[in-house]
Amino acid sequence: RFLAALRYVAEGKAGSVPLSAYLKQEVDQEGRDGGTVGLIDEPFFADPPHDLSAQDGPVAVFFEQPHCWACRSLHEDVLREDLARNYLASFHAIQLDRWGDTPVVTPAGERLTAKAWADRLDIDYTPALVLFNEGEEVIRMESLMRGFHVRAMLAYVATGAYYSQPRFQRYLQQRNAWLREWGIGVDLWETD
Repeated sequence: RFLAALRYVAEGKAGSVPLSAYLKQEVDQEGRDGGTVGLIDEPFFADPPHDLSAQDGPVAVFFEQPHCWACRSLHEDVLREDLARNYLASFHAIQLDRWGDTPVVTPAGERLTAKAWADRLDIDYTPALVLFNEGEEVIRMESLMRGFHVRAMLAYVATGAYYSQPRFQRYLQQRNAWLREWGIGVDLWETD
C-alpha cells in the first residue's frame, strides 16, 4: 500500500482520483494483498438492517474490504482478545464493506449506501474504525491497528472520557500512567 500511495503521487493522480479509489483499483489489479475472500464476521457485529439513528449509546462502525491484509490482522490479532471484546460490549457494532452497497441509516439520519457514507467520511484506508456517541463522531482510526490503541479508543468512548479530556493523545498519556501505577505493562506496538 505504501508503494501504491507513492505511485498515486508520482503518477499525478492526487488531483483527479480519490486516494481510496486508487488503492482499491491497485488491489483489484495486483490481485490480493493477503486478506480473506470476504469480510470476516464477528459475533458482536449487528445484522442488517443498520439504522444507526435509532441507537442509544456508543456506536462502532468498522469499514473493511475483502482481500485486506490489515483487516485480517485486526480480526486475528486484536478483535479476538477478551479485553477488546469486553469494551466492544458497550457499543452497537456494525461492519460495512467500504465499497459495498449495503444500505445504512447514519447516526445523523441520512439514508446512504456503505460506499457513499465511507466517501462522505473520507475513508481512505481499511480497516477503519469510526466511533460515534449521541449521533456524533468522536474518534476514528484507519489502516493497520494495534491492540493497545484499539482498546484505548474503545475505552475513551465507552467510559465517556472524551467529555473531560477532548484530546485523545493526552488521554492516552494519562491512561498509560494509570496502567503503570497499577503494575500493568504498556506496549504501544503490541498486536494482542
